[in-house]
Amino acid sequence: MSYNYIIILILTFIMAIGLNELKSQDTSTGFILEVVDMDEASQVLRYNIAFDYIRYFEADTIVVKDKNGNPVTWIGVPLLSVIEEKTGINFNQISKLITTAPDGYNSVISNELLPELKYAYLVYGLADENKWLKKYGQVRLIFKNVREMYFVSNPEKIIVYKRSEQQTSGNMRFYFLGRGNLSGFKSVEDSSKAGIKIDDILLKINLSGSNFTLLTADSLQREYFYNDITQKMELKIENEGTWKITGKKVPVGLRTCRIFYLQSDNIGVFLKSLSDEEIILWEDYLHAQLPDNSDFQFEVVSNGDKKIPFLHAGKTGIYKSMITILDQNPEAVYIELIRR
Repeated sequence: MSYNYIIILILTFIMAIGLNELKSQDTSTGFILEVVDMDEASQVLRYNIAFDYIRYFEADTIVVKDKNGNPVTWIGVPLLSVIEEKTGINFNQISKLITTAPDGYNSVISNELLPELKYAYLVYGLADENKWLKKYGQVRLIFKNVREMYFVSNPEKIIVYKRSEQQTSGNMRFYFLGRGNLSGFKSVEDSSKAGIKIDDILLKINLSGSNFTLLTADSLQREYFYNDITQKMELKIENEGTWKITGKKVPVGLRTCRIFYLQSDNIGVFLKSLSDEEIILWEDYLHAQLPDNSDFQFEVVSNGDKKIPFLHAGKTGIYKSMITILDQNPEAVYIELIRR
């Protein structure tokens, strides 16, 4: 047997071992866990969470009602246990959690939904094994008390945003569909057939490619992670005057309805004239973003950066005050809330 032949056999053996290891890693690989520190925006920590690692934790049984109200018993582990064990971050340090799937579907838990993280589970089985569907993959993220549209099967990445320890002091800006920078879009009052790409709205307010939150008339505050799917989303008018999400290849679970307000970062867009009920929902959402002791004033900003200050007393009636001042200043582009 020649020396070269022996070398070839050895290399072949080594490659075979390497391929087997890779295959083994592929079957045990779960998802990427990322931690974004809001005080160190450039610092992102990444961890590989294998399914074998998830099974290392003591299993719980979780009963969640399906869309028909029937109880379903899942088997899995608390998401927070995995996050804290791997990263040292606990619930009180989390400001947002984004989960993405390989097909582009995403789920965002933030704002009033944050407490539901305490009831989030990475499940990998059902009491009735025959009901585990292939589409769930090896693991599924579920929540005990929120709608199924927030569940994510076969998660590809879970992103944890670590709460900032610094007090936010930035101003806020409000646009109105059909006015100012958004005058090129028809408002609800102008047309019942309008269709608007959310991407185009974000572009007009200089936040293209940013995450955004939608408020709905049934009190839903839903945040969207910007990706290839959200880039295809369109807003179309419903019969009741609110908006709904449509768009080619946009999953049904992402098609929120009864939308009246959009916000990205510190910029908000009113998509219609608000009803009294919607005003209450919006003002609650606004105050949740402001420190309890916030002292602020408003300015109406027109073309040429012309600014007209106006005062508002109290924490209610803000929307109606803005509409009144806008009607008095038809050339206004936007209204700015200035924190003092």
